[in-house]
Amino acid sequence: MEDNVIGERIRMIRKKLNLSQDEFGKKIGLTRGAITNAELGRATIKPLFIEHICDTFQVNEKWITTGEGEMFIKMDPDEEFAKMMVEIQVSNDEFIISALKAYWELPEEHKEIVRNLIRKIAGK
Repeated sequence: MEDNVIGERIRMIRKKLNLSQDEFGKKIGLTRGAITNAELGRATIKPLFIEHICDTFQVNEKWITTGEGEMFIKMDPDEEFAKMMVEIQVSNDEFIISALKAYWELPEEHKEIVRNLIRKIAGK
């Protein structure tokens, strides 16, 4: 694997996700400087780093290492939902967790009111 080619692909992923180097790095636990060095091929890009990018952003590992295939892995709605629920659980975002718990405990007629409100806010 050539680090400068993989670094360019990392930059392409970040740009496609519309993330700054700082935002991208925070999502995978690295500094902006580390992302800069990876993108410019100034750092050795280890397999664990690639695996973490692939897991975090649903990137096709074959694409990032060889350029073959699609950039992102397509997930079906159930897989996407399961991933989102895990992310919520590990985020420790007290508000989101308590909001989901509160919603789940509502009577059905109140859930319908909340669903309608969310659809209206989301423009759906």
